[in-house]
Amino acid sequence: MAYINFKEEVYVAKIQLEKRVINNEKLFNEIKDSNKLSNDYIPNEKYSYREFNDVVFAGDIQKKKRILKK
Repeated sequence: MAYINFKEEVYVAKIQLEKRVINNEKLFNEIKDSNKLSNDYIPNEKYSYREFNDVVFAGDIQKKKRILKK
């Protein structure tokens, strides 16, 4: 069985998360301040994870789910 250094893994994950939070703030501010977007554009709705709750990202499985729902 392979040895896993959990302290190191947690440390690396925390650094990644901090970088992602900072990057997400920058991206959100760019989207919010962009002149190309219309006034009715809401980034929270477009980038919401709630849209993907019942979606399986595989071709055949997705088709089967649609057929079964009908």
